Amino acid sequence: MNELKDIFPKGTIKQWSCLAALFLIAFIGFLMMAGEDDINNPMPFLKWITIKTIGMALFVSCFKLGQVLEKKGLLPECKED
Repeated sequence: MNELKDIFPKGTIKQWSCLAALFLIAFIGFLMMAGEDDINNPMPFLKWITIKTIGMALFVSCFKLGQVLEKKGLLPECKED
């Protein structure tokens, strides 16, 4: 059991889980922004702009939430060499 404590110090699983959830939500937002319309069956412009706006809102909110989580220490530290 002590080997696991050396590999995963206290709180790191929680930090990496927060980072993974944040990445997943940001990735979904990115996919919504990058997705294209079907040429043969185009969607109305208002629906298209709504999807792109929601994707951008997800992406930006993940960035802001990441800043808050970083200040609270809920994200893992990145070691730069």
